[in-house]
Amino acid sequence: MVHTPVEPPPSDNNVMQRSKKSGYHNQKRELLRISRSIETDHLSKPNLKSDIQPSNVSVIPSLPKDIKESKSIPLLGKPELNSTPISSSKQWLPNENAEDPFLILSKDEYHEHHSSIMQCRFNSQGTSIASCDKDGTVKVWKFEPSPVTIATVISRSPFLSVDWHKTASDLLILGTSQGVIKLFDTSSKLDQFDTIIPGNCPRITQLACHPNGATFATSCVSNLGYEGLRLNNSSPSNPGRVQIWNINESQITLESSILECNDRHIECLAYSENGICLATGDTNGLLTVLDTRTYKVILSREAHKGPIYTVQFSKDEKFVLTLGADGKFCAWNLASPIEPINLPIHALAGGPFEVTGFGGYKQVQQPGGGKLFTFEPNGSHVLTCDGTSAVIYDVNLSNASMSKVLTLVGHRSPVLSLEWTSSSKCGYCLTGSMDGRLLVTTLLNKLS
Repeated sequence: MVHTPVEPPPSDNNVMQRSKKSGYHNQKRELLRISRSIETDHLSKPNLKSDIQPSNVSVIPSLPKDIKESKSIPLLGKPELNSTPISSSKQWLPNENAEDPFLILSKDEYHEHHSSIMQCRFNSQGTSIASCDKDGTVKVWKFEPSPVTIATVISRSPFLSVDWHKTASDLLILGTSQGVIKLFDTSSKLDQFDTIIPGNCPRITQLACHPNGATFATSCVSNLGYEGLRLNNSSPSNPGRVQIWNINESQITLESSILECNDRHIECLAYSENGICLATGDTNGLLTVLDTRTYKVILSREAHKGPIYTVQFSKDEKFVLTLGADGKFCAWNLASPIEPINLPIHALAGGPFEVTGFGGYKQVQQPGGGKLFTFEPNGSHVLTCDGTSAVIYDVNLSNASMSKVLTLVGHRSPVLSLEWTSSSKCGYCLTGSMDGRLLVTTLLNKLS
């Protein structure tokens, strides 16, 4: 007798996707429940075999001594820019080394943008995210229990910059290409206040809110050489200024202009955690640190050859760190800022960012105002851009050393902007890429 093979029923992609997504969310909730139940003394010496053994959660398998000889475990290397990236779905990943302090619990992907992510920020509580794309659209969204859009903010003139108020966690500060500063309440989804910057520098490329929430700083650039959102000439000599604004009862008033630049403009701004210092990096590579009580310059150094793209203070506020177009990652000691500490970092950490494809296709993008590095809230690790991935380093400024501990994969195009926040025992790494996708990677710190 001849047995005729039975054709399987046609698959329903939508059902499979919903089932898969539900499984991911169930796994994530179970893992988060387990992580919260682990006592602190157990976390110092984690034992995955004894602590994490639920029936519906996959335990990390024991790797062979030579992973290259194993046929059952795929070799996960660093994705190349022109190669097929690793899937962005939730997955367990191998550690960079045996002493990796982080355990990846989950990844959540947000894909409501249609152009490159220029800036992305967590609010002060780490519960909401604001992201701004190259088209000038701002999305406000939550990532737990699954990514969902709260509000979409658009304007007649495209948005270029975004930051959250530090004490009012629902208040968003936005800046446009035509000098409009907007206060937006994400809970009511209503504009609270608008004002227009006077003068010849209307492009608000950077916003930084003071830690006490009473003031914020803006970096404004002339429209000279711009058409829409793009700079037509490659000269960094557009004039610019830095201004300080007061926020009082949801109204904005100009306090002072603290830096006037005729042949350059400010690329990045950052306050120290105590709010006493404000650091700026400009298109000529000049680092400036000001005392916010008097706005007098306390440090001015030619830090890089070319623009400084990101500046940030260390957790102890003894150092200010810069990353420039020359690829150097420097730490300046505020007590004796004569020579910087040059920290070892991978190539092209400061851009440019490139995508290649079939038929000679090539797209190159310079950094656009997003953070290219950001510290873990406790200050011991730093997250950096590296092609289609993000790399976490352990940082020791006292002996000028950095060691790679983990690579976060999942993007299909270069990562342009970063953010890192934490709550309870988990950390959340936010990465935005050139194709408009954002990923939130949930990490459990095994040593905290």
